[in-house]
Amino acid sequence: MARNHNRSFELLNNFSGYAPGWGGMFMMLLMLLLGSLLGSVLQFALIASWGQEFMMSYGMVVSYPVMFLPPMFYAIIKSHNATMWDAPEIPLDQYAVNKDSRLSAGMLALMCFMATICAAFVVEPLLTLIPTDGPIMGKIYETMKNVMEQLLQGPLWVSILCTTIFAPFFEEWLCRGMILRGLLQKTSPAVAIAVSALFFALIHANPWQAVPAFALGCLFGLVYYKTGSLKLTMLMHFANNSFSVLISRIPAFEGKDYFFEVVTDKLQYGLIYLCCLSLLVLFVCRVCNTGRA
Repeated sequence: MARNHNRSFELLNNFSGYAPGWGGMFMMLLMLLLGSLLGSVLQFALIASWGQEFMMSYGMVVSYPVMFLPPMFYAIIKSHNATMWDAPEIPLDQYAVNKDSRLSAGMLALMCFMATICAAFVVEPLLTLIPTDGPIMGKIYETMKNVMEQLLQGPLWVSILCTTIFAPFFEEWLCRGMILRGLLQKTSPAVAIAVSALFFALIHANPWQAVPAFALGCLFGLVYYKTGSLKLTMLMHFANNSFSVLISRIPAFEGKDYFFEVVTDKLQYGLIYLCCLSLLVLFVCRVCNTGRA
């Protein structure tokens, strides 16, 4: 039976036969946890073979993709089984916007890029509400900081590869391409977007990343629902992570956790915040009026 994949990545065609529902979402999470376990085993192997310093510098390049192998193999098997029974396929990437929107693909991509940076700035004050001390939260916070510093302050090519290439591809494949795409067939768009964003937050495993991940996940989910484009959400994810890598290399941000620690003038910070919030609201309104063709 002929299939039409003209609007999808060739690599992603292998998953188009499987659109996980509620049970499938939990299976994908279990597969991801299995992948995390395999990644941890691989890290121990790297330490044993090459030493702690090598693993700290380069281990993430190998262990991070390994984490996504079990859910990918699981989804490929489920997709293959479904297509054997001629089940309908739903491409992971099927970009389409209403012709009346008068919005070119290039302009939409630029708007998505800028909106992501604005959203990262807007959500920052929420992070200050999360405690960073105490016997439990303090240890979690220090562990998170050490992991992020290890990744962002290590070899530049490792930071770029893991945060701006691997993360946008694998996490968008899982959270928008699989989870959100599947839930959109089972429930309302609002619930599907919220649940997929919660899934996205959960896999970050700490509140300081989970809070912005949930907010950005809702934004990414809205864009995916309205445009059907996994490329756009990957671009937005790329924008957020690239911005993080960039500012981590700027001396003024060294040792700083928040923008207001750098922009110390309250009026200036407030104006920047208001500008970002306004642009973000305009973007959301524009996307909401950009239905699929």
